[in-house]
Amino acid sequence: MQKNLLILLCSVYLFSCYSCDVVSSNGEDKIWHYENLNNLVICAYGIGDDTLAVVDLTTSEVLKIITDFENILSVLSNADGTRLFVSTGEGPAGTDPGAIYMINTQNWSHRQIYNHAVHLISNRNGGIYFITKITSDPHRTLGSINPDDGSINELGNIDVNWRSVYDDNAIEIHPHKPLVYAINGEKQLYQFNYETGKVKYIRPLSVARMTLSWGGDTLYIPGGPVIDLVTEQTVGFIPVWRLGYLAARRDNKEMYITDPGGYLRDPLPSGRIQIYSPENNRITDEVNVLIDRQPWMTDRIYLTPEERYAIINDRMFSYFIIDLKRREVIYSHQFLKNNVRTLSMEGFYVAPRPPGL
Repeated sequence: MQKNLLILLCSVYLFSCYSCDVVSSNGEDKIWHYENLNNLVICAYGIGDDTLAVVDLTTSEVLKIITDFENILSVLSNADGTRLFVSTGEGPAGTDPGAIYMINTQNWSHRQIYNHAVHLISNRNGGIYFITKITSDPHRTLGSINPDDGSINELGNIDVNWRSVYDDNAIEIHPHKPLVYAINGEKQLYQFNYETGKVKYIRPLSVARMTLSWGGDTLYIPGGPVIDLVTEQTVGFIPVWRLGYLAARRDNKEMYITDPGGYLRDPLPSGRIQIYSPENNRITDEVNVLIDRQPWMTDRIYLTPEERYAIINDRMFSYFIIDLKRREVIYSHQFLKNNVRTLSMEGFYVAPRPPGL
């Protein structure tokens, strides 16, 4: 009864559409649009597991279970939800044998489109890319995927030196230009133009989680510098735990940073989603994520299309919806029954709702 009442209240609150208002926070005017979250779903999976679940964002109902793939590594969607792309690989490091599969969500048929283990990467502007997984050679293939027909285009080799399943930690694809920013085996941040093949070294930089601004001219590193890629100068510093993930607004006025903590070692998760202002170069606000009044781990973060809400997982069995205007958690769900996880939220991607679901 209590859960049904919560869902009803969330529905009334979330789905008031077709209006917007302007608020001022720390001197920065931002337009906040209401959004219909019925248009989005969560793709949830355990990294290296065989089950992909499509979950209703606002009710936590599992709409579709797919068990056709072994050792899932990453998932991406095209812009209208009619295609899902799934990469697979052997073991926790995700090495070969592996493949990329394209799912047609109109009839849930699928086919293999590439025969190597890869990590899928989005440029957050409709483009889908990949890098091949760890081998003895640090040079790995960078490629793009046509989001409609699944055709593959190998764009060149990039020099990387990562030793983790999280191969998207230190690579960003420019949303508008044929540019990739990555960190190589010599711990150098560099720019690679995949049309000309030209490499431009920018500066020494340890392996880090990076987020590129929507304009492609600024690089944000949690626990590290803010780099102006035009002047190649440091223009700020983000004073948070370095393993947090960051989501950037299109207008560049706020960045939202999660805090997974050190997992099994200090620091413990603080439960805070910290809000960084590039203009002021400081943390200006935060949202507390609590379960039973205790700070909770926050990991991956996605902004909704109109950037009114943030969707966040805990890398275990929970996810949260945050109203960024009101700075509060408005919905959360744990996939637990009798203290046993019923669905993994380790792998986590927010996608447009497939037609028919």
